[in-house]
Amino acid sequence: MAFREVRVVEVREVLRLWLAGHGLRPISELSGLDRKTVRRYVEAGQAAGLDRAGEVGQLDDRLVGAVVAAVRPARPSGPGDSWGWLV
Repeated sequence: MAFREVRVVEVREVLRLWLAGHGLRPISELSGLDRKTVRRYVEAGQAAGLDRAGEVGQLDDRLVGAVVAAVRPARPSGPGDSWGWLV
């Protein structure tokens, strides 16, 4: 699997659309993200305390940060094998 950076703006927009009542498939089409990625963001948001019945004001930096931390791929600490070959 290739590494792709998780953008805060991307996560915030997906969660905002979900709070507005959009389904996973329409959010996927609007954002250009895979439906499974959208589902991961929404599930991480719900685990962090996001309530669909609530207002958009729930999307504070703490909640979005928790979602980003939950969906970010695990990175090994330190440089990888490629770095050693370059040295």
